[in-house]
Amino acid sequence: MIYETHKQTLKNGLRVVTVPIKSTNAITAYLFVGTGSHHEQKELSGISHYLEHLFFKGSKKYKTAYDIATTLEGVGVRNNAFTSQECTAFYVETIQDYVDIALDVMSDFLKHPLFTENEIEREKGVILEELNMYNDMPSRRVFDVLQEALYGDQPAGRDIGGTPETVKSTTKKDVVDYFEKQYKADNMTLVFAGNITPEHSTKLARKYFDAILVGKNEIVKRPVAQLSPSEPTVQIEEKQTDQVHLAVGFPAFPMTDQRRYALRILTVVLGSGMSSRLFTEVREKQGLCYAIHASNELGTDFGSFDIYSGIAKGKTDRAIETIIQELKKIKQKGITKQELQKAQNIIKSGLLLGLEESYSVASYWGRQEILCNEIELPREYLEKVNNTTLKEVQSVANDIFVPAQARLAMVSPKHAIEPLRKLLLNL
Repeated sequence: MIYETHKQTLKNGLRVVTVPIKSTNAITAYLFVGTGSHHEQKELSGISHYLEHLFFKGSKKYKTAYDIATTLEGVGVRNNAFTSQECTAFYVETIQDYVDIALDVMSDFLKHPLFTENEIEREKGVILEELNMYNDMPSRRVFDVLQEALYGDQPAGRDIGGTPETVKSTTKKDVVDYFEKQYKADNMTLVFAGNITPEHSTKLARKYFDAILVGKNEIVKRPVAQLSPSEPTVQIEEKQTDQVHLAVGFPAFPMTDQRRYALRILTVVLGSGMSSRLFTEVREKQGLCYAIHASNELGTDFGSFDIYSGIAKGKTDRAIETIIQELKKIKQKGITKQELQKAQNIIKSGLLLGLEESYSVASYWGRQEILCNEIELPREYLEKVNNTTLKEVQSVANDIFVPAQARLAMVSPKHAIEPLRKLLLNL
């Protein structure tokens, strides 16, 4: 599909991006705010996520969480929000008949949140249980441990949700101050995707979001992420689990780096799907795990390549040794022409199938605009992927898979650390 992209900036600084899709009845409006956990001071860790919750607790027009929910659900609007390291985002997905209702609710809680003392205190319990839920999911928790191993005691190394201590200590003044500093129109991007014209989306943006211009303080800038010391690191969170949950990670590079296309191919070859190298070697040939996959996360000034697996107890060292050997093979011999072509096909299908819904389109366009101030169209991205060479993939493997930068995170029963460090050094 050929996507047309229309961009306009309102007088208050709000960027409005429109991606018309004539083949759907849906309209998604996705508002991205350039603030997340990487912008937070240590004592306010988790406050971006806290605000995301509180917006849904009541506004000037829609007084309670029930009013917000029943108004949206009463006309079948899908809505949600998320907080990441560098942005917070809110969306409504609806049909043309109800787009005004959806935007009226979303804009009101973003322009006029109540932030009452009662809701601020009550929501602390909700967030604490959310943190507990994720901490009870070792397959997820291990990535928080990995981030700490990669970046240490700085925003990039902390949990997006904060800690029980920072959540409990957050005050109404903290919430209001952070809101007034960060939630300004020129720190936002509003994306419309679906059955809508640029003229209509601009009209809606002016009607519902023209008044967003909050506070007099400067937007809090995030510190540049710094890597932890250059030596192989093993970090274990001891927990009685039925299997060992591990993540092997390496620093990569930012999302604007031209090596990102080769990195994506490398990720697919190693750990995407049942024919990937890691799945074949660790699961199929040796039967050491049920799940194993590779991924990468890239931000504006940070990036990582990660491998996750849940390993049978007593076989951790063998599994890690196998993973390291597979990384070493790619460093030494690269990948084959057939693997390159297969990875390119997987990336193409995954991207285009993922963009079948207006929600996904709005998310794809919005994240790039809020973080990079520019958008790489799907066809441009796929062209770069298809032009990536075998040599470039091997070069990226050698750039990333460096023993001194290897990080191993585990959520598991007690395990000796030094033998694991020696395995990482074999890379």
